[in-house]
Amino acid sequence: MPRVVRISKHRVMVLLLISLIISLSAPLYTYNYHDTELSMIDDFATSDSFYNVNITIAKVHVIEDRDFLDAEIYVRASIDGGTVKQSATYTGIHDGDIITLNMVLFTGRRKNYTIRVDVWESDEVLDDYLGRVNYTRDPPINSDAWYDAEGSIGGDNDLQARVKIKETASLNPIPRLNKPADKTFREGATGYLIQWKGFDDNPDSYNITRDGELIDTGTWISEVPIVCNLSVLLEGEYYYHIVVNDTDGYWAEDSVNVTVTEALTTTTTTTTTTTTTTTTTETSTTTATSTTTTTTTTTTTTQPTTPSDLWLYPIIAVVGIMVLVIIFALFRTKGIDS
Repeated sequence: MPRVVRISKHRVMVLLLISLIISLSAPLYTYNYHDTELSMIDDFATSDSFYNVNITIAKVHVIEDRDFLDAEIYVRASIDGGTVKQSATYTGIHDGDIITLNMVLFTGRRKNYTIRVDVWESDEVLDDYLGRVNYTRDPPINSDAWYDAEGSIGGDNDLQARVKIKETASLNPIPRLNKPADKTFREGATGYLIQWKGFDDNPDSYNITRDGELIDTGTWISEVPIVCNLSVLLEGEYYYHIVVNDTDGYWAEDSVNVTVTEALTTTTTTTTTTTTTTTTTETSTTTATSTTTTTTTTTTTTQPTTPSDLWLYPIIAVVGIMVLVIIFALFRTKGIDS
């Protein structure tokens, strides 16, 4: 009767576990390929956001003016202490009258701002205000509201007024870029890239320089990588800089330092032995041996494991496990048949 080899279940489990560990731990640890995952950019935080803003001084309500029955009133306003806009002079204003201005103070892009609105009587010195609205928006908001003017000259409340201001604000972020890490690799290695990824509602153009020299320019698309190949570089240190622009005139920029080290070299020594036999007499033979040493230098660059190879290892592991299971089943069948 043929001999039946029996393998305990515990040994089979140990073999399976060892096979799995060996298969999965194959050259996966050598995976040092270029960046395949782009850094994601967080949603725009309030402190980092810009807005399309429109600010209009809509109306002025003259609640009370004690100096005149027919007052001459005008208004001036500014944003962030900049250029002052001033209304025309409105004459014949009585208590309770509402002046319609619709004076656009600012239209453009702002992260935050401070508004100042002064209400005047024409008989006052220019730099003395009768009533003032003064506040800061951070961040901008949508608003259509009345604001009481505070303050008066001489403390006798010559003028009491309030100002209606309309503000509209819509988010309009500036271009944003991910931040690829600095790169270091050996000369001759392949597969090394810089991949920038920009985000903007209105992307336009980009420029890439290397050590200050323009090497690439074009148009870019939001969330589509801008790729710069590094495999052509010789040994040395390089500084890459990118600027991306949008159609609104805003931009973002980033820099990456690249270090290319000396190519990996190996030295092979070959020894050649040459034997020369010379007969000098009928009874004497002299043999001379000379040794020549040749040194050959070969440049070898270790290539990174490419991502396309990595999918093979799980398949190898599964196949190995299936083979072991089949072997175990065959042994078990023979044991039962016996």
